[in-house]
Amino acid sequence: MSVKNIRNFSIIAHIDAGKSTLADRLMEKAGLLPPAKTRTPRIDRMELETERGVTIKLKAVRLPYTSNSEAYILNMIDTPGHVDFSYEVSRSLAACEGALLLVDATSGVQAQTLSHLEKAQELGLEVIGAINKIDAPTARVKEAEEEMHELEIKGEILKISALTGDGVDDIITSIIDRIPAPKGDPEKDLRALVFDSSFDVHLGAVSYIRVMDGEVGQNKGKDLEIEFLRAKIKTKIKELGYFAPDRKPSVAISAGEVGYIATGLKDPSAIKVGDTVTLSGSSVSALPGYKEPQSFVFASFFAQNVQFPDFKKALQTLRLEEPAVSVEEIASSAFGRGFKLGFLGTFHLEIVRERLTREFDLDLVVTKPTVDFPSLNKEPWINLSILVPPKYLSEVIKIVTARRGVVGMTQTLANRLKVSAELPLMEFVRGFYDSLKTVSSGYASFSWEFAGYKDADLAELKISVHEEPVEGLQEIVTRQEAQRVGREKLKKLKEVLPKQQFSYALQAKIGGKIIARENVSAFRKDVTASLYGGDVTRKRKLLEKQKKGKKRLARFGKVEIPPQAF
Repeated sequence: MSVKNIRNFSIIAHIDAGKSTLADRLMEKAGLLPPAKTRTPRIDRMELETERGVTIKLKAVRLPYTSNSEAYILNMIDTPGHVDFSYEVSRSLAACEGALLLVDATSGVQAQTLSHLEKAQELGLEVIGAINKIDAPTARVKEAEEEMHELEIKGEILKISALTGDGVDDIITSIIDRIPAPKGDPEKDLRALVFDSSFDVHLGAVSYIRVMDGEVGQNKGKDLEIEFLRAKIKTKIKELGYFAPDRKPSVAISAGEVGYIATGLKDPSAIKVGDTVTLSGSSVSALPGYKEPQSFVFASFFAQNVQFPDFKKALQTLRLEEPAVSVEEIASSAFGRGFKLGFLGTFHLEIVRERLTREFDLDLVVTKPTVDFPSLNKEPWINLSILVPPKYLSEVIKIVTARRGVVGMTQTLANRLKVSAELPLMEFVRGFYDSLKTVSSGYASFSWEFAGYKDADLAELKISVHEEPVEGLQEIVTRQEAQRVGREKLKKLKEVLPKQQFSYALQAKIGGKIIARENVSAFRKDVTASLYGGDVTRKRKLLEKQKKGKKRLARFGKVEIPPQAF
């Protein structure tokens, strides 16, 4: 296929805009899927994606089309829509020349729509605007179109229904006509970008590549050896091909095309996204790759049903598909060896925990999400962009300021307001998303990015159970709220900790000073129940013996901390 007949594009949208459904319709038009008999998107193969109705992993699919008697290949990369998976979106966009920006007609432009659009424009991609769900009873097509025009999206705004297929042919025509062909040269030495990866028990590490220049395939010789320039690893190709939508072996992949290389490497950590693939012995330079993702939310993970080496291997395998997760080995007196994992957000953490549980059958103990602080005098802040109907503005401002946030400029976008604000990341992690959805009746949306560090007066709140400090329950808080947080934490902890034969205390401390306390009472066992009548001194002796036993237990006994406490 000539480079001039190749088009590489991503579909970008806010969560639940219907992009997975549109991807299915495009695959049907290309003959890769039979007509749908279900409303469940078939491009989303992961159980979690189907269950939650949200795309978690980017998908690459080769779509063959014929237009005006000329054959084309459209390489589509479907992307996640949730704010926590922006790193997936940025990797997809870097492998494309164009993007299809999809907006839901029932909700209009959302905050994440703006964030994705800005990334596409920064990369110089051709952006095609489309409004989906035009057949929905609550569709506001005209208002959505006005909002998109305010974003200065060039060209005609397409109107479609991904559910029924109306307007999908116009999408295909626009992609062919408006998105430029790749600029790669098939005659140059091979240079390909690794934009994603996975692991197969038979094929080893599988690299998803966008070929920038040159060609890789059987016509280059048997036992072809390739090299990953940044990892400095050489290996022979075990299988080569493209996605349709499953892996399909091919003779060659050339400049401008998207496909995969099965490396046979059994070490899941060997391949990194952003690396450059070339033929062994080539003198080409590495591609710029990707900016390393920055973790913002952290939690400690411990596996209770497998040995540590098995847990480590499972995590390495998952990280091939989740390169934004940072990993640090730790040890806990309560749970042994584990990992402190870093994530792009709380939803990202939730998804990774679910994947480790389901895909690797791990029984996990996970501590409460927190953020990292460089010192107790500095804390991380984020910039927030919130889109909200005007009638909810005052409530949104209240929850931002109540969490120590600073509200900035407010702009009008058609029939909604765009509110800019700054917020401590610590306050964002503590349920800001749920609060925002509650006060706006679900109509507000947001995107955020790291803003830097600001001065703060922080303290480390430590929790002790029966005079023993418990790792994993400590927390950084503002000094002003330390006592309130300590009291709330102990009350919740008291509900889940088991009673013992002895009473024991729960304490919240700041720098050795006790600022809150709760007592857990002992089991009450009636040791005199078997006595019937007789001298009262017999009862007193038994009660005194029980009292001494409880004192001895309190001195030497230990309290086991159940997983739900964390």
